Amino acid sequence: MNNLVALKKSMVLILCAAMLASFTACNNNEVNKRANEEASNSSESATPNVDKKINISWVGWSSPVHDKGEIVKEIEEKFNVDIHMVDASDGTAFDVKIAAGEVPDVFPLDFSKYQKFIDDEIVGEIPYESIEKYAPNLYQAYQTEVPTYMDLTKMGDKNYGLVVPNPESGNFRPLVVWRGDWLENVGITKVPESLSEFEDAMYKFTNNDPDKNGKKDTYGLSESMMQTVYGAYGYLPTSWTRKDGKLVYGAVQPEMKEALKVLAKWYRDGVLTPEFINGENKGGDWSIATDFVNGIIGVTSYADYLYWKPAQSAGDREGSNIMEMRKTMPDAVDKLVYGKPVAGPNGKKGLQMRNSLQGRFIVFGKQVEKDLDKQARILSILDYSSSTYEGYMLTRYGKEGVHYNMKDGYPEAIAPYSDWNEIVKIGGGATFNNAIWLPSIIQKVNREYAWGKALGTLQSDGIMNEVILPLPSASKYQAEIDKIRSEAYVDMITGKKPIDYFDTFVANWRAAGGSVLEEEAAAK
Repeated sequence: MNNLVALKKSMVLILCAAMLASFTACNNNEVNKRANEEASNSSESATPNVDKKINISWVGWSSPVHDKGEIVKEIEEKFNVDIHMVDASDGTAFDVKIAAGEVPDVFPLDFSKYQKFIDDEIVGEIPYESIEKYAPNLYQAYQTEVPTYMDLTKMGDKNYGLVVPNPESGNFRPLVVWRGDWLENVGITKVPESLSEFEDAMYKFTNNDPDKNGKKDTYGLSESMMQTVYGAYGYLPTSWTRKDGKLVYGAVQPEMKEALKVLAKWYRDGVLTPEFINGENKGGDWSIATDFVNGIIGVTSYADYLYWKPAQSAGDREGSNIMEMRKTMPDAVDKLVYGKPVAGPNGKKGLQMRNSLQGRFIVFGKQVEKDLDKQARILSILDYSSSTYEGYMLTRYGKEGVHYNMKDGYPEAIAPYSDWNEIVKIGGGATFNNAIWLPSIIQKVNREYAWGKALGTLQSDGIMNEVILPLPSASKYQAEIDKIRSEAYVDMITGKKPIDYFDTFVANWRAAGGSVLEEEAAAK
């Protein structure tokens, strides 16, 4: 109950100040007297009652969560609350409930819906002053660890949400993974660093039987490493980046025409797999780079780095791709090589680097805006569960010895709680921290993050999309212009359209609304 005691002490000081202000106002005229009485009443109502049990309806990052789960009960007891867990796993059904006025007290909200929910008064204000007062550790972490994102949740002069940092994959570009044995088999002695070296490797992977099975059944690359070709010319098709100080959309930059020429040539020569439009994962576990794991291509950057982590000690859980490869080609695993994006003709290079945010904010229902007791209690829970080591360990992993054990300084889940859905059911995972995973906490508890950071290369050579929240007119135009871009790029790569069609594509993209988004982005 330490959190509640601290809250109570701070509220006593606030109440005293409010009473003093009311007393000194007594000698004013009647108008001022009424105003001060209202202010005094407001101050008194703005004092959270920390002894009062609060009912809170809560949506975690993942669902479903049982109301009587062990970790749910721990939080209820510690913060003197009754929590009703709301299942939002069916997004459509959840939206129907919201439309019917059944708004939970706290829930994650997609960026794309944020402005509308504010305009429709579905979510309420969360003043920075309240965050600083009732979630001081979280507020301080925001100031020091993700300061550039603090204002994203502001609309006008009011704040309506909490940002959700994502250090596990945020600010990291994808890991480039090479079949080292293939490089050896085709006579390449160093990992390619330039586009010309990369091209040489791709042709040899296609034509020189890199797997030594006597068949011509391999390709150089598929969808994920097409990105390194775009990056070698300075842009990524789906990202807004700066050019001469102004935000521009990658897909319509003239440099992309040169990248498309390269890819069209590779497709024509059978170096780029003809199935690239279907991606590299072929079902099942989404994190598996199927084409690479099955020996169809020799280089990939599919899925986040953590899915490629080898064991760091005996019994350490490996990334899903490593585990999958060990089943059929264990020798190849031991020769995997980690590389970097390749440099283009002018030295430019890069793969998509994600910003350090999840795609949702944490918001409070409008009803919480006037209920200071509830607002304070929710913020206290978030503070404990996201920005203190003790709270994070409990709300992410559960109880030591019951749900996890410590191994080599890191938590290791005990079955069945190694299954994300199982730990979520009892209130763990991202239920109460709501995926507010701070770098200062994650680096202490996450083995994959520590490994990725130790590689020392994943935080460089990245191209970040600098438009984080949807542009004002995105809901009107984005779907159509994305369709135009996707179809045009595929048509030019596969030869259905000539490369010179690029200029027509740009004109079509702009006419369909792209020019509006360009103007809105340029104003940022």
